Amino acid sequence: MLKQEANRLGFDFCGVAPAQRAPHADFYVQWLAAGRSGDMTYLQRNVEKRLNPALLAEPVDPAFKSVIVLAVNYHRFELPTRSAQTQAGA
Repeated sequence: MLKQEANRLGFDFCGVAPAQRAPHADFYVQWLAAGRSGDMTYLQRNVEKRLNPALLAEPVDPAFKSVIVLAVNYHRFELPTRSAQTQAGA
């Protein structure tokens, strides 16, 4: 039901992941330290929350156990109508 609704809304991917420290956390920290984020300075903000999405819950107790992950393929030429209108300020 969740995936069907995400698809109806124009998302290309919908999944559920555990809200825990990411298995690639150490790599991400090293990647940032090496300056790999370039001009994407927003990736350097809230690093601990990026590494562990359970910290997004405020207050932290009780923390949530899962996160819904949604994605849109931005390489396609036409965005879903609703997304295009939102970006255009409609």
